[in-house]
Amino acid sequence: KFDENKTCPSDIAIYIHGFNKSKDDAGEEFNRIQTSLNVSKSPVPLLIGFSWDSKVPWEQAKVNAENSGAELVKFILVFKYQCQTTNIHLVAHSLGAEVVDSTLRYLDTYLNDKVSKNNPKIINSVHLLGAAINNLSIAKGTPLGDAIENIVGKFYNLYNPEDDGLQFNKFFEKHNPLGLVGAPKGTIPLNYNDTNVINEILAISDADGDGNLEECFEEYSV
Repeated sequence: KFDENKTCPSDIAIYIHGFNKSKDDAGEEFNRIQTSLNVSKSPVPLLIGFSWDSKVPWEQAKVNAENSGAELVKFILVFKYQCQTTNIHLVAHSLGAEVVDSTLRYLDTYLNDKVSKNNPKIINSVHLLGAAINNLSIAKGTPLGDAIENIVGKFYNLYNPEDDGLQFNKFFEKHNPLGLVGAPKGTIPLNYNDTNVINEILAISDADGDGNLEECFEEYSV
């Protein structure tokens, strides 16, 4: 258990990986992110990796991502009970955004049922990277949009109009991925921010150096 007066960090970041990651893949990805945080001297002292069953066929992975939200909620609530002053930040890549979607909706329902809305927002920030979810789900008045306003401090969506994987996702799912085009025009939550990162991403197919050049859907033409 965490002792708030002795061991609770000021901030934690919980990272949720995307589709088609084995446990070893997820562990390697978490290690790379921790190394990056160390090199950049990030103010977040503790990175926690949340792994879910994503190395399955796509349709099953979507179901698993939705169901994994409840497990992440359990961790967040227990952690926040023990470390009430710790700021919690969620970071998710690709289909990990579906885990975040589910998590926020579960938290919003739980807190509305159990806790006064006057309590501080339990999630300080959310960063989505290449989010493989429908961009319409983010609109104000939707379950996710309402959850963002109710329980999140700041919500950041980093999108790339030339993301190969999400171009395929758009073709396959018949919707606009949030990580490809950003939020739809119209009403969005007041604490929602879109950032186009196309100029910040180097054209490196094998970013993790594992020798696999086909990991980002280059073999598909859409």
